[in-house]
This record gives sequence, C-alpha cells and structure tokens, in this order.
Amino acid sequence: MAVDFTNLFNIFATPTDVFIGLKERPRWLLAFVCVSLVTIVVAWSMFPFSNQIAYATLSTRLDEQQVQQALSFSRRFEYVGLIFAPIILLVKWGFIAAVLYFLCILLDAPAGFKYRTVFSLLVYSEMILVFMNIVNVLVLYIKGISSIRHVTDLQAIIGMDFLLKNRISNLPLYTFLNSINVFTVWYLATLTIGISVVTGYRKLKSSMIVVGVWLLGVAFQVVMSAISSSSSFFKGM
Repeated sequence: MAVDFTNLFNIFATPTDVFIGLKERPRWLLAFVCVSLVTIVVAWSMFPFSNQIAYATLSTRLDEQQVQQALSFSRRFEYVGLIFAPIILLVKWGFIAAVLYFLCILLDAPAGFKYRTVFSLLVYSEMILVFMNIVNVLVLYIKGISSIRHVTDLQAIIGMDFLLKNRISNLPLYTFLNSINVFTVWYLATLTIGISVVTGYRKLKSSMIVVGVWLLGVAFQVVMSAISSSSSFFKGM
C-alpha cells in the first residue's frame, strides 16, 4: 500500500520506475480511488461556472422564475453525475485500455503481456490529467465567475487554440486545438513510456500506438462538439 501511495507522486517525476513496478505487479485500486475523489471535487467546483453559462443562456428566453426552476432541475442531474463519476471513469479507462491492449497484441506484444497491466499504467497516467483539471479550476476561480460567458471559457488551460481569433465561431476546431496543450503532451509522453516499458517496444512505436488511440478519443469529442454547436443551446450563447 505504501508503494502504491508513493507511486501517485512518482508518476510525475519518475514514471519509468512506476511502470517497471506495475509490470511486475499491476495494481490500480488506490490510484482509481484517488483519481475518482479528485474528479468528484473538481466537478463539484465547476458547478458555479457551468450554472453561470446555463443562467446566461436561459435568461434570454425565459423569465427569472422559469430560469430558477430550470436551474434547480438541472442541479439534480449534476449531483447524480457526481455519484456515477467513478463508474464512468472505469468504463472509459476499460475501453481505452482494451484498445491499447489489442493494438499491442496485433503488433506482437511479448508473452505474458496482460490487460490488467495496461489498465494499471493507464490509471496512474491519468494523474497528470487530474493535475491539469485542478490547475484549470484554480485559474477559473482566479479569473472569477463573471468572466465565464461561453462554454469555451470553462477551459482555462490554453493549448493550440491560441491560434484561433474567435473560439466560439468554430467549436469543433477549438475542441481539437485545445486538446493539444502542455498537459496532454505530458500525459501522452508518460503513457508512451508505460507502453514501452511493459511491451519492450521502441519509444517511436509506443508513441504511435498511444497517439493513435488518443486521436480516436479526440475525434469523438470533436464530433460531440459539432453536434452541440449546432443545437439551439449553444446557438443561444
């Protein structure tokens, strides 16, 4: 247990050592609990900002009483979402780990290569994205709730989207460019090290696998943002 707890911090500084240990003995429960708790706290901290966007949108169409009723109703779903957050994380990680695992199998992974090992290194690598979310929330609170006017304002971590003059005009493109930032590059590099350690692949081969799977996830987010941007909810912002 002490080693698992130390790994939560070592993943930032010495990921290779962490992954060597996970290769010998894959464990993920403590990391899962830690990531889940922080994710819930971060999501709860984001409520004032998401509610600010919802209020600004609804107030253009409804009177004050109707707006408050709608917000009260939506808050119930927000808290339900917090309850199911750990389950959603498990499902997401399970799918990503499965894709990574089968890609490695197709590319001649060594004997003894296990799905549980891939899942474990994925969960520990997620600590970097958790750190990104914490930084994002802190920056948002420094900027203040009044600075939030559009859904794109919820992402305080700037990525390649700094190239866009108007982030609102093209939400799918913004989603793609914003996903390329210093934290995601750090995350991908860490996960690449993990795949390289547990498979013995060269870093280039491992990075191609990791980036390929990551791009599938980004593509899904881009599609969802395209659907959202065409809805009346976002058009009203």
